[in-house]
Amino acid sequence: MTDSWWLQETEDELHSTALAFADDLFSRQWAERRARANDGLFLYNPTGRLSLSGGTSDPRTVTELIPPYFNLIQTVCDWFTSMIVRNKIRPYILTEAGDSQLQEQAKQAMLFTEGVMREAGIWDSLGMLRAQDGHLFEGGGIKWTADVENSRIVASRVRPWEVFVPEREGRLGNPRQWLHRQSIDRGILASMFEEGSEERVRIEAEEPLSYDADETISGDRSDMVAVRELWHLPSGAVDLDNPLSFGLDDNGEPTDEDPGHDGKRVMMLKSGILVSEPWPFPRTNISWYLPRRDPIGVWSRSIPETLAGAQLELLDIGDKIQQILRRHAVPHLIVWRQARLNLQKFTNDTAAILESNVPPQQAVHYLVPQSVPSELLNREQQIIAWGKAQAGVTDMALTGEKPKGVDHAPGMEHLSETTIVRHTSAYQAFEHAHVEDAEIIIDVARFLKMKGANMSVVYGEDKRMQRVELHKLNLSRDKFHIKVFPSNFFPQLPQGRVAMAEKLTSMGAWAGTPAANKLLKLVAGDAPDIDAEVSADSAEERNIEMRLAKLLKGATDEEVMPHPYMNLDAAKATTRKWINMLEADGEEEKRVERIRDFWTLCDKVQKQTAPPPQVMPVGGAPGPAPSAGGVPPAPVAAMPPAA
Repeated sequence: MTDSWWLQETEDELHSTALAFADDLFSRQWAERRARANDGLFLYNPTGRLSLSGGTSDPRTVTELIPPYFNLIQTVCDWFTSMIVRNKIRPYILTEAGDSQLQEQAKQAMLFTEGVMREAGIWDSLGMLRAQDGHLFEGGGIKWTADVENSRIVASRVRPWEVFVPEREGRLGNPRQWLHRQSIDRGILASMFEEGSEERVRIEAEEPLSYDADETISGDRSDMVAVRELWHLPSGAVDLDNPLSFGLDDNGEPTDEDPGHDGKRVMMLKSGILVSEPWPFPRTNISWYLPRRDPIGVWSRSIPETLAGAQLELLDIGDKIQQILRRHAVPHLIVWRQARLNLQKFTNDTAAILESNVPPQQAVHYLVPQSVPSELLNREQQIIAWGKAQAGVTDMALTGEKPKGVDHAPGMEHLSETTIVRHTSAYQAFEHAHVEDAEIIIDVARFLKMKGANMSVVYGEDKRMQRVELHKLNLSRDKFHIKVFPSNFFPQLPQGRVAMAEKLTSMGAWAGTPAANKLLKLVAGDAPDIDAEVSADSAEERNIEMRLAKLLKGATDEEVMPHPYMNLDAAKATTRKWINMLEADGEEEKRVERIRDFWTLCDKVQKQTAPPPQVMPVGGAPGPAPSAGGVPPAPVAAMPPAA
């Protein structure tokens, strides 16, 4: 019998084999990786206030623990985190030459994905913590879980030292097996299963978490259980539109039929299996931010690991400087005994009269000790400079101070661009993490849809709330692909974004058009003041596009009938563009014909409401045209004939 856990046939064999594999992998790697993470956390915050277990790691006071020094690791980690999270990465779900229906499905899928990411806090606290973990530890992860019982997608932070891959499989960075061993609140875990089910009974009977003394705080009353989740990724291509690939029949019910691949996911306790199902996806459901990938293995090199040598040297120098100051930077008086001075008179009083049996200059000598050697202070500054250079961080980036001699905007932009280029890998890793977020959300949503879960997401855009329902989405992987908007393309400050938008619109012939307003809003980062400013200006264009979209969905001419208050010239121009776009995309002829009919309606309404041609009076200038609404204008006197 093979010892490959994902190939076991019975539940008992699967549990015993998978549990042995998971516990062996855990015992080989956990202690070392956790100790490395704990060291990084201490270098980031060496006060002893923080520890990986959640408690205080050292009861001593701050002054007893460390000498005064410049915390290079904390400074660089905070700067990197701030630099990365200020970019709001938005995934875009696109089609390749798709018709209007497919494009609408892509838009709805994008709104659904972004709505889930907003609710999870990807652009808020959860995303910030992932970025911070990516710089402080071996990586920052977010786990997306399909909660079928509650019809939702749950996002949670992942501690990288609790995720393991076999050493041999991980050498090239693409392992096929993954293990996530984590602590979960018993009540939260139980809520993901049906009331009275065998899984709930097993969860309630499971022993509380006890990794070891470092992980469990004495006296802690939190009711946590240790959960092991294993993945074996499929070895070949999988049809994700086939429910059988998920171990489901056409009705979304579990089936024992062969799924057609060897992908497997098992979630288990020590006492038994909670979930065992085929895993058709080419990845786990954890998205990773890995800004500095190791040349060998899966993980990323942390900033504490990079700068540990410089930080420890700064600690040593800081301790030496502190000792020198404590020993020497204290006033000392040398008094001649034969002077017979009354030492009780040496006080902190403003003035005092002392008597001496010898000349005063011989009685007392004030000892001025040497200060801290300049070489030692220079060494400290040199190490800080080396550490910044190694991390690729400039003084301008850390402190915001303008370099001497750079007094114009192009120079500042060049320096900023140089910094960005230095950290291209971190930017790309952050964008890749958001692409993984979107891909995993779509995968999890597809699974929920096949299970018949009734889920919806409320998405807010342009002051309008929109509800996107899962059962209406088309999530076929082969029809869409995901891209992200470049994270470092536009300036980050609002005034810089607006200035760039104005510059771009002034360069084109379409400046001042609704398209320019859309660009201004995009560049400005959806700022509320910009949105309010361009909302009314783009109303005509949005009204036209809304009617065209309704036509493609099957609305009748009466429902989208144009009227005189519309900008009929713009309506005909936009409709003409839609006709050409739909024909180029291979749209069905009957759907294109609806758009052509709308153009005809716009032209008809425009001709009906157009003022009659001006009448040239005999011997005079042309008279005024009738005003709108059929009300005749006031009479105008004819110009006298020329002499």
